[in-house]
Amino acid sequence: MGCTFHVCRSRPATRPRPRAAGAALTTHGAAPPRLRTPTVRTATVRALIVRVLLACVLLIFARMAAAGDGALVLERAARSVDAWPAVRMLHDPDAALDTAAALAARDRFVRPDGPTANLGPREGAVWMHTTLEVAANAPAQWIARMYYTTLHDVVVTVFDARGRPVHSAQIGAARAHVERSARTRSLSTVLSLTPGARYDVLVRIATPTAVLVPLAFVQPEAFVEEESREQMLQGVMSGLWLFMIAYSLANWLHQRKIIFLAYAGALLSSWLFSQAIYGVGAQYLWSHSTWFSSNMSALAAQLMVPASAQFLIAALDMRTRAPRSARLLDAISVTSLVSALLFGLDVIGYRPVAIASMLFGVVHLVIALPVATRQARQGDRAASFLLLGAFLNAIGIVQISALLRGHLAVDFLSLHFAQLAFAAEMVNWLLVLGARLDQLRAAADQAQQRHALLDALAHTDPLTGLHNRRGLERALRGSGHTASGTTAPPARSRGGEDQRTVVFMLDLDGFKPINDRWGHEAGDAVLRQVADRLSAVARPAGIVARVGGDEFVVVLHGIAPTVDVGAVGSALLAQFDAGFDLGAGRVGYLGATIGYAVAPGRPKDLTALMRTADAAMYAGKQTGKGMLVDAARPALSPRVGGTIPAASTPAPAAARPEAVLHSAPPPIRQ
Repeated sequence: MGCTFHVCRSRPATRPRPRAAGAALTTHGAAPPRLRTPTVRTATVRALIVRVLLACVLLIFARMAAAGDGALVLERAARSVDAWPAVRMLHDPDAALDTAAALAARDRFVRPDGPTANLGPREGAVWMHTTLEVAANAPAQWIARMYYTTLHDVVVTVFDARGRPVHSAQIGAARAHVERSARTRSLSTVLSLTPGARYDVLVRIATPTAVLVPLAFVQPEAFVEEESREQMLQGVMSGLWLFMIAYSLANWLHQRKIIFLAYAGALLSSWLFSQAIYGVGAQYLWSHSTWFSSNMSALAAQLMVPASAQFLIAALDMRTRAPRSARLLDAISVTSLVSALLFGLDVIGYRPVAIASMLFGVVHLVIALPVATRQARQGDRAASFLLLGAFLNAIGIVQISALLRGHLAVDFLSLHFAQLAFAAEMVNWLLVLGARLDQLRAAADQAQQRHALLDALAHTDPLTGLHNRRGLERALRGSGHTASGTTAPPARSRGGEDQRTVVFMLDLDGFKPINDRWGHEAGDAVLRQVADRLSAVARPAGIVARVGGDEFVVVLHGIAPTVDVGAVGSALLAQFDAGFDLGAGRVGYLGATIGYAVAPGRPKDLTALMRTADAAMYAGKQTGKGMLVDAARPALSPRVGGTIPAASTPAPAAARPEAVLHSAPPPIRQ
């Protein structure tokens, strides 16, 4: 009989650890045991973390399994699917492959190694391939869209799982907008796909521009939203551009300054460039033209250079301040215009013109930069604004150059950065115009002040402030007198009375001794005081002029028949009764001889009347000075050849109320 032996290993008895002295005892005299096992809460958290990580891994594997080998999954929740993560490409430099050959060579396609959606400049053709996995819950209609609209020749071909083509569309700029299957701003085509099916998509691109390929598959509703946002942005930018163009043209029509026309040209070229780059021009402006759809961006960039160069020349006044730099900019302008003309005639191609516009765009800024810097250091606000605009322009040029050379990823910001930089530059140029307008106004004000000063010097006696002989002639012309020699019809007052014109000719008596004894300063002081006193009597309608060293003329219009002209003359003569301040506490006395003549109405020619009054004054001087002589009493012949014929002896002063005889001037009092 068999026996089974069980060997039991009993745990050795543990010897109680010695208790530290003074340690507290439990009720049973022993310390409680210490637990070493994890708590229930900790175990639950760890299990939950493990399950979440496992679910994520399973989800990733499930997504990869559903997508297959690098396929894009189109599902209802994904409103827009970027194709770049699943794109593989094949460069065909000789453009020798057709669609079937490219599909057969799928194993030669490789992942692009450059920035996102940017293949840079490529000769020949570029093939792009991606696989679509349409989810069972996905909508049937999708839109394949290319956000960069200046690609020339773009052909999209879709194959089903058996390799049969089910869709093909040519959507590049080389096709007129009205001939495209989808007349949208961006390059797009509508795809009708079967949910749950798998497709291969081939895109062939041949373009002289950089190969920027922001390809995406978008649901129609999301596509409309994208287009609406871009249309709104371009509408706002176009409104800004068109406002500035209208402003500059209006100022050019008003002021005829070349700076405003150059600014309008730069704005127009910049605006056309934006319309071409973002597809709005092909959609609305040149929808029937294949040439403009393909080439407007390069043409506008080329035309922007001469307009910008001429603006810089005018804004910095380079023809005066930097003529050599101005000539260099003129040469660049002419070269750019000639190359634009040759490009329009298809003599030269797209790529040389694009390179030339980029090169000239940098060179003309480099030429103008030292001139602007020098003027800005001198405190020229317009030059400072111009420097800021040039800086913004340079940033835009550098950014778009890096993008087109394949160094930047293609996204909304990189596609719109240059447009925003150029718009900021144009707005900054508006500040340049404002500063220049302020300078033009200041220059015009200074010129007007200089003209007024020269006019005053030419027509005003600098000592007394009265009209000189030339100023008197102009004042008489302004009051309706001409040299025609005819007499206007007699003017009438409000009461129907005939009005008269009176001319008083005055010559000072005793002025030379004062001038000789006390000097020219005293004589000048006397002349100024005489002018003030005569003007006080002649106000408000009279004209007072100094026509010689000590000769004055007073012309009064609109004198009614009831006014005693002799009394007016006496009032003028009475101004010499009071002494004149000679300075240094000295007072001098002098007199005057006045001859006057009266004509009815407002004669158009006062020359003869002035000669008559002058002859009367001369006769008074010959008689005894200090007299008021009416030319009508006695009758005097006009001065001929600078001499005065002998005049009859004036009647005594007591017998003539018009004539007042003054004695010789009193001595000077100190």
